[in-house]
Amino acid sequence: MASVTVRNLCKDALMELGVLAGGESLSADNADFCVGRLNQVFDNYNAMAEVSFVERFDEYSFIPSQQDYTIGPAASSPDFVMANARPVNIDGANVILNNVTPSVRNPIDIRDWQWWASVSVREVTSTFPTSLYYEPTWPLGILHFWPEPTTGYGVELITSNTFTQVVV
Repeated sequence: MASVTVRNLCKDALMELGVLAGGESLSADNADFCVGRLNQVFDNYNAMAEVSFVERFDEYSFIPSQQDYTIGPAASSPDFVMANARPVNIDGANVILNNVTPSVRNPIDIRDWQWWASVSVREVTSTFPTSLYYEPTWPLGILHFWPEPTTGYGVELITSNTFTQVVV
């Protein structure tokens, strides 16, 4: 399947609406208008929980002796950089034991705020964490790993993300 550019999508939509004729070029004004409307559609989808998510599998690395990590867009300087806004949810996570061949994925339990609030000693350390509580603050989310990892293994996050804005 060939990929479709935002410009081609806008041109095709305007041709179907009769705004452009076959062979006519897409003006900068028409492109800006069309992209603005497409971004409004994405914003509307993002506001509707039942259609707003895209599942992503991303890999990062632990920083030894760091328990909490920020996650979100590069402009906000997080520990874990995402292409667009911070995740809506963390749906799964694995420690990637990358010191063996082949690498081994060890599941991390995703916990809720009640569990995190009940952890009486958070400063416990281990080679890698077994649990994760995600705090979806804005503009960066906070990942609380427990116990605190002491080794720089990889970590795989399966996240629910919103649609990202587009440009021509």
